[in-house]
Amino acid sequence: MLQTSTLPSLTSARSPTRSTNSSTRSTSPVKGVDDLLRLEKPVQWNPVDMNDLQRKMQNCMPIGNTTAVPHFLQSLIGHLNYKYIPREMREIVKQISPLESTLDLLFTDADTTTPTLSQSQSQSYIQFVIQPFGPQISNSGELVQAAQRLALLAEFTNLQSIVTKTNEFNTLSRSEAAWNEKVHGPMLDLAVLHTSNIAVENVTRANIAGRFIPSSAATYDAQFNGRMIDYALVLRPEPGLNERLLDFVSHLDYPTFNQTNYPPLRTWPTGIFVETKAKEHGQCIAEAKIQLGIWAASWFNRVARFPEKTPSSNTSSKPPLPFVPILLVDRGSWEVYFAFDDRSRYDICGPIEMGNTKSLKDAYRLLAGLRDLTQWMATEFRVWVELCLAEAESLY
Repeated sequence: MLQTSTLPSLTSARSPTRSTNSSTRSTSPVKGVDDLLRLEKPVQWNPVDMNDLQRKMQNCMPIGNTTAVPHFLQSLIGHLNYKYIPREMREIVKQISPLESTLDLLFTDADTTTPTLSQSQSQSYIQFVIQPFGPQISNSGELVQAAQRLALLAEFTNLQSIVTKTNEFNTLSRSEAAWNEKVHGPMLDLAVLHTSNIAVENVTRANIAGRFIPSSAATYDAQFNGRMIDYALVLRPEPGLNERLLDFVSHLDYPTFNQTNYPPLRTWPTGIFVETKAKEHGQCIAEAKIQLGIWAASWFNRVARFPEKTPSSNTSSKPPLPFVPILLVDRGSWEVYFAFDDRSRYDICGPIEMGNTKSLKDAYRLLAGLRDLTQWMATEFRVWVELCLAEAESLY
């Protein structure tokens, strides 16, 4: 059952009031989240309840696809509340946290599978492990099960390392780069590990192309520069779809799928944006919201220009623009928002608390939620990408 309580919003830093007249325009740099409202097409960060969020998401879906959004939200909210630790790991968790190991609601009902391991891979991996000790395991089913448990143990070890680093870094302050290297980046890598064709890209050097940077309103000439974010999750397709993407980009007036010329993002669609911070003051969060707001607005600005057939009526044949998950991370604590192109403005709605990496239980919870997001990207977002390609291919 979806929750219906209003989601809390992060505190945003407000910029000083600026006055203008017919002959004078402000040229101040962007300082606060409220400055995003001064864009020609404003970006607004809004709290939202689950019913409104579901409605907004459904408006972004192709006609006829009415079940994907409720399923996605139910899965996400469910995994953030219960049954997010693999039940095979119960005895291992018990050694670290005896009390939590007794809580049935934390553990999955069924055994976990790791889709990246085929049966042949499982057999070769396990044979490699047991070879020095003789052929104690010969049944193929047992080999697969053993491989699954090895994968879960590796995941557990990685989460333990992330939790240890989180608590160490919160005790003795570290830089944002250190947090990204040891905590945030590894967590994202785990999230995409078992999702086909989804990858994590560090995009701290991905400048927004000038033509896609959102413009300020005519009465307010703020410096909305191409602010970069930390990570993007990309659709890195198999050869057939990759060839179609290369062809699609080659026909565009500005040859990039996304809003940047950074090489990996020219042909690999980005579907989830991530900004991280590691400072202990509110202005840091405001800065993250500004960066994410400008990045999201420029992305929507770019994909809204994709080619479409000349409509024979008032109805466009172009697929509706998708919603985009946005992750804001502060020293191991994660929140997800969802960005929408709402015609007259861009709405960024949330947050939903995803969890943190301060304890093993919370790290498993976060991982389950992140995997729901990556699964959405591998399915519904990919469908949108393919619809865009099909629309353009009909014009060639």
